[in-house]
Amino acid sequence: MKLIFEYVRHKNWETESYTKECDSFRIPSYIAEKMDYSDYMTIVLRNNILDETFLANYLGTVDLGLAEYVLDKLKDKSIDDSDIGSQGWEAYIENDKVMITVMFSTEDDEKVYIDRKEVTYAMLKWKKFLERKFDSPNYQEIINTEDVYK
Repeated sequence: MKLIFEYVRHKNWETESYTKECDSFRIPSYIAEKMDYSDYMTIVLRNNILDETFLANYLGTVDLGLAEYVLDKLKDKSIDDSDIGSQGWEAYIENDKVMITVMFSTEDDEKVYIDRKEVTYAMLKWKKFLERKFDSPNYQEIINTEDVYK
């Protein structure tokens, strides 16, 4: 899975600010925002990128403090069942997998199961991005979670 870490500009009448965001590489949010939800999900499911979009959206809701907490849980191999969710996403360590789904999901909602090593790698990269000082509004980082196996 490929993820994009980037600064997103927000401007109103008087001020300008940037937030740090995580996006799916294959269907970035600026494209997704122009679609209705059913069209978006059709594309995501057809292209088999639900895991990438869920992981990107989950990471995007994780602040530095939560990232540190989650990394401690993910790296501790004695933990095989733990809640590592954020405010918008449910996430659970289930042995060597991490299950991610939307908050307050039902049995009918989509769930993804991602290798724990890949989630750990992505979370570590996200944490480093969150710690990074803002130096360029055009900065963008693309990570590939499969690099963890190299």
